[in-house]
Amino acid sequence: MPSGATINVDYESDDYAYVQNKVAMQMTSIVAVGKLDDFINQTNPNEYSSKLHKLNEANHKIFFELEKPIEKITSTETAAFQKKEINKYIDGTGQIYFKSEMHLQNPDKGDGFPTFVTGYADIEEQQRGLVSKTTGYYTHGYLTVKYVEKRNQKYHPFSIAAWQHIKGKQPKLLLPNAPNFGESASGFKQVLRNVSTLACIVPELKRMFKGYYEYMYDKNWGRKMKLENSWIRLNSADKIKYGGGVRVKRIVLNDKWTKTGGKSYYGQQYDYRMEENGEMISSGVAAYEPQMGGEENPLRYGEAYEQKLLLATDN
Repeated sequence: MPSGATINVDYESDDYAYVQNKVAMQMTSIVAVGKLDDFINQTNPNEYSSKLHKLNEANHKIFFELEKPIEKITSTETAAFQKKEINKYIDGTGQIYFKSEMHLQNPDKGDGFPTFVTGYADIEEQQRGLVSKTTGYYTHGYLTVKYVEKRNQKYHPFSIAAWQHIKGKQPKLLLPNAPNFGESASGFKQVLRNVSTLACIVPELKRMFKGYYEYMYDKNWGRKMKLENSWIRLNSADKIKYGGGVRVKRIVLNDKWTKTGGKSYYGQQYDYRMEENGEMISSGVAAYEPQMGGEENPLRYGEAYEQKLLLATDN
């Protein structure tokens, strides 16, 4: 300033609690997939046994770490308390969005062809709660995804998504020896090659006629996931989600009047918090989140449908 005074401006990351009228959401790492007792009894979280990430009709509980540990209570209100706290992470759609690195093929017979698979899974209303891995505090939460029933068989929804991914995006994995009819023909030798290749896949086709999902389950395809590369979309429980921009935190003026008894500071600090239901949350509201790659956008949800196919398993 002309007087020699200076103005210092401090910035901080912006944040928000809502996207329009929806609670802001974020991708949360999956800690384990399995049964509640197995997870509670596991003493080393870095050494989960194979049954905690192998998907079948029984392992429908998904475990995740809470944003902040919650102090346990010892009263008759424990069940209601757990329900209130876990519901902060769940939106009202009755489903979760997931992104998981799945082994599309049997990892016991090769590298398993790991691929990211995305989808939506319906969740149970009652089978959710908190888990204590530290004395006196709840450290993890869990929810239960509903199984998908096909031909009286129950399958994990993550596996169903993997099998649909194979069928729709990478069908070549089903018939790796199938001829490439896009190649130019080279006379009678090309015809013989195609006939020979088709003869090799007849046994596979026979097995697939018993049902696509049962066939994939029996082959152990799409039934294992890599936990460190798997996430589910949950609400931001504290309703403070950091964005990609910045905002002014405080403005301070230093008059530098050292000859009149010492310099003085004048300023203003901005508070972007507000109270909601007795808790302090962000006052920010986002108009939208990115369309491309906007996996955390709460305005996106899954709509179930079934596509009937002639002489094939429905999608």
